[in-house]
Amino acid sequence: MKIFIYVIIKDEEAPMHIGYSHDILKTVEFYKKMPSLNNRVSRLIYLEIAPSVESANIRFEELRILPLNDLIVQIKKQNPDFITIQPGINMDI
Repeated sequence: MKIFIYVIIKDEEAPMHIGYSHDILKTVEFYKKMPSLNNRVSRLIYLEIAPSVESANIRFEELRILPLNDLIVQIKKQNPDFITIQPGINMDI
């Protein structure tokens, strides 16, 4: 089973949310529609695939503890322009 590790933001100035999910499409829609977030997170900018929940959890923890500047460097390795990733459209899932 594929597990997706992701980073979602509203814009480059906003706080980032890191997480993992087995259904990235539902996860992205959930964040877009969640009223309590006041549209603060709406753009998927980083996506990584892990082969298991255990490996996804390890990678999640690695990303979660990174200082913000280091996390941005990691994201920019995959997505230098912070383009919104659209799974199944501009990234295979």
